[in-house]
This record gives sequence, structure tokens and C-alpha cells, in this order.
Amino acid sequence: NRSRTTNMNDNTFILILSESFSDPTRVPGLKLNKNPIPFISNLKKHTDSGLMLSSGYGGGTANLEYMSLTGLSMANFDPSMTSPYQQLVPNAQWSPTINQYWDDSRNSIKSIAFHPYEPSMYLRATNYKKFGFSKFYALQGPDVIAHRDVIDKSPYVSDASAYKSALEKIKEHKQPRFVQIVTMQNHMPYRDWYANNEFEASPKDGAADLGDDEKTSIETYAKGVQHTDEATQAFLKSLDKLNKP
Repeated sequence: NRSRTTNMNDNTFILILSESFSDPTRVPGLKLNKNPIPFISNLKKHTDSGLMLSSGYGGGTANLEYMSLTGLSMANFDPSMTSPYQQLVPNAQWSPTINQYWDDSRNSIKSIAFHPYEPSMYLRATNYKKFGFSKFYALQGPDVIAHRDVIDKSPYVSDASAYKSALEKIKEHKQPRFVQIVTMQNHMPYRDWYANNEFEASPKDGAADLGDDEKTSIETYAKGVQHTDEATQAFLKSLDKLNKP
């Protein structure tokens, strides 16, 4: 560090919290007819990557977001602390978050966040101000997210739209900044949203047969993460074309 001439905040840093994203081919007892995330699977082999043990299952998205931004584990808190975004941050004078590394005099807009859903959920609009985000682009509020397309019958804004909205803002400014993208596309429930879904789920290794609703949910989820895989590939390709760190 003594000889280092650059800093982390000399670069634009993008944190993507992809809603419910996982590799369904890793689920024991489940077989899919093909890998729904080939690009990300290959990317993991050629860059720093790993597996994350999530402390949240079936809910509590904002808790994982809190831990990602602050580096603080929910294990640090009393069990009565079920949601820092609702119980802790609104009443705290200050919360340490990684985006604050970009909080210096060089940038008038230091860090921005995108979440294509209601800004009031988990008090995000209030908490992001506490965290030091200059702009919060959501479905409502003073800064409405630019692109809100959905895929087929899905009720949620697509990942491609979320990425497109973020990319446009990244291109607007030459200064480095912190960009957070919290997606919604793969949020439950999974109700056969997608047309021409080629995925087929079946049990393996002696697992019990899948019920009709369970099979539909798994296949819908697989198609959703395939859309995420394709959108992520296009997003990274667009970022590579930008002349900025």
C-alpha cells in the first residue's frame, strides 16, 4: 500500500445484486435438459469467482443487500434485529457503506443506485440517502428509472432494462463512480411467465417425482436466469467498449 499510486475509487465500481440468482444445475436431485447460464458459468472459469453461502432463503433480500454494502454480518446483531433497513439504518446517524469510498470532491454525483421496483420497499429511498447515494432510480420518485420493459407475461422489469438504464447513466459522466444495481426479474413467484420455454426439469439420483406446479416453477426460474445470463453478457460487452476504468 505504501507504493500504491492508484486507489479503488479511481475506477467505476459496479455492484450487481441479481434477484434470486443461482445455478440451478447445482441443486441435488434435480436435472435440467441444459445449462441455463452458459456465459456466467464460463466467465467464472476465467476470472475471480466463487460460491456464496447465502444467509437468506425465501425472503429478506434487503438483509443481504445491507451485508454487501456494509460488510457487516447479521450474526453481529441480536436475533430481534430482523431487518436493519427497517429497524437500524433509519435511526442511525451514520452507516458505513462501501459506496462512500467514492465520496470526494471530484464528483458531484458520487454513487448511484438502480432498483426497478417501488422505492419504499424496505425503506430503500430513505436508507440510500443515509448511505450517501446521490441518485436512486426506481419505478417512482424524483428519479424514475429510464427503461421498464418486461419479458412476455412477467410482471417484473427485465434485467436487460435495468442494465440499459444503468449503462446510459454510466456513459453520461467521465468521473469514476459507484453503481449499484438491484434487479427484480427473477423474483418469485414463477408462474410460467415465458413464451417458448425450452427448459425441462426432472428428478435424478432417486429424488421424488416433481409435482406439476413444482415443475412449472423450476422451468420458469431456469428460463428467467437464462435471460439474466444473456443480459449480463450483453451488459459486460457494452461496458468493455467504454473508454473508462
